[in-house]
Amino acid sequence: MTTSATTRTTRLMADARLVRRVIGLLLPHRWRIAGLVASVGVQALSAAAAPFLIRAMLDDALPHRNVSLLVGLGATTAGAAALGGVAGVSATRLAHSTGQRVVHGLRTSMFDHLQRMPLTFFTHSRTAELQTHLVTDVDGLVVVLTVAASSAVQNGMLLLAIGTALMFLDWRLGLIAVGVAAVLMAVTGRIGKERRELTRWRQRGFSVLGGLIEESLSASAVLLARTLGRDGDHRERFRSESGRLADLQLRSALAGRWRTAVRGAALITLPAAVYTVSGIQLAAGATLSIGTIVAFATTLTRVIRPVTALQNAGQGFSGSLALFERIFAVLDLPAPVGAADDAPRLTVTEGAVEVQDVTVRYEGAEQPALDRVRLRAEPGAVTAVVGASGAGKSTLAQVLLGLHRPDSGRVLVDGQDLATVAPGSIADAVGFVAQDTYLFHTTVRENLLFARPEATEDELVAACRAARIHALLAELPKGYDTVVGDRGHRFSGGERQRLSLARLLLRDPPIVVLDEATSALDTRTEAAIRATLASRGTSRTTVIIAHRLSTVRAADQIVVLDLGRVVERGTHAELMALRGYYRRLVDAGEPAELNVPTDAA
Repeated sequence: MTTSATTRTTRLMADARLVRRVIGLLLPHRWRIAGLVASVGVQALSAAAAPFLIRAMLDDALPHRNVSLLVGLGATTAGAAALGGVAGVSATRLAHSTGQRVVHGLRTSMFDHLQRMPLTFFTHSRTAELQTHLVTDVDGLVVVLTVAASSAVQNGMLLLAIGTALMFLDWRLGLIAVGVAAVLMAVTGRIGKERRELTRWRQRGFSVLGGLIEESLSASAVLLARTLGRDGDHRERFRSESGRLADLQLRSALAGRWRTAVRGAALITLPAAVYTVSGIQLAAGATLSIGTIVAFATTLTRVIRPVTALQNAGQGFSGSLALFERIFAVLDLPAPVGAADDAPRLTVTEGAVEVQDVTVRYEGAEQPALDRVRLRAEPGAVTAVVGASGAGKSTLAQVLLGLHRPDSGRVLVDGQDLATVAPGSIADAVGFVAQDTYLFHTTVRENLLFARPEATEDELVAACRAARIHALLAELPKGYDTVVGDRGHRFSGGERQRLSLARLLLRDPPIVVLDEATSALDTRTEAAIRATLASRGTSRTTVIIAHRLSTVRAADQIVVLDLGRVVERGTHAELMALRGYYRRLVDAGEPAELNVPTDAA
């Protein structure tokens, strides 16, 4: 077998698997599909009855001037048309409702699957690409699974019914009509393959354009471009990508149009061909009635619409395979195996956190991010984690939050392994504030209530007072109903951190992990918030990743990381007396501000 033949066979097998998966999406809706088929069957039978009624009018009622028969046949024709119309509406409704249910299921399945992906997946993925999968790709299937699917079933059965009727009217003319229709339908496959490839490239174009919009129109991106004088580059890149996408869409719209035009012209000439062939048969002595010829020619014109619709549906489905490929590629991404559905909830009694020989390796990294790390954070105590950039501090924070399962080792909370408890219960027990604060593009109130929707107004205000942000919010015209803007850019970096701390205080978890959570605050505000955290829960377990002396100096325990390993631990005074790695960091000025005078705090 040649290479091209092998490639073609492999592609056909892949397409067959893809089609089976698409059919699998429809199986849960089989009863609705059965109703669709039944409605379409009634519609097709109504259409198939028309030529026989017309022939009876021309051959029986009109030549004999039988008015009662003519009226009866006319009423029957009208009734059949009405019945077919009602069945058609029912079929369309069932097709659209089924298609929308399938699309809704796909979209929610993709979103749920992406929600289970590890954080490392999102650090390597573009948000715009994920948005394209969830919105543009799935929306592209709506037309296919509603209009195209309905059209394929309706017009397929209609064509079968009409073809059968034509064969009964005159089998010789019927064979000619079926042969011509088959030849015309063969064109669809070639057009469909072209549309599929163009669809694949078009969706990639949407992803690129969406990513460019996200990168160019955020507040941070606009600020960067304008301060560097490069906003013109953004406009040029956007113009170039938009032009490329417009070209792809034009090619997609024109794909196969010449073949479609030839097909349409051929279909239009079919009635003339029927009369020509019928005349030749009559001249040769065949027995054909005028009613049969007229009914055949009239009915044959009704073949044009279902043939055209079937071809369009076939082209649409061929193009949709590219969308299904992209969607299934997301659904097939390997998600980390979490705890069992019936896993017990994490119950915090004291809040003791113990990290036992935890090792974490990132794919492609030469050395582990964490290497057999051991530490214990006591209830009511503050444990600070310091180290140079890349030492593994943020990875340790993710492990403590249950967001990254260790490759080996365990994280215990009051003796319970985080890997074996329900993930939702970890979020209830362990609070987190990051240096890069994220705020939704909504009001301050809704951002805070995201942590605890049932909180009262008094609790909301108390949390904001504790985070030293209430006074600022009270001065705003809309107060807590002020919209924070995209990623919270309505507020400064320090104000965003205080809002994030207020969100943490509103939830008031027994264990807190702060990853540079006060880096944008002045030392006075930081000291006040640190005092608040201490006073609001003397039994709270606190793990702080920080560079500031004002944060680290007062910690009950300082754990020093270097290249993923714990190299020192102790209090500030003990570590300074060791004159080891921690002391060298202080003397070198890293962590930042560790070498400021004591009275500066």
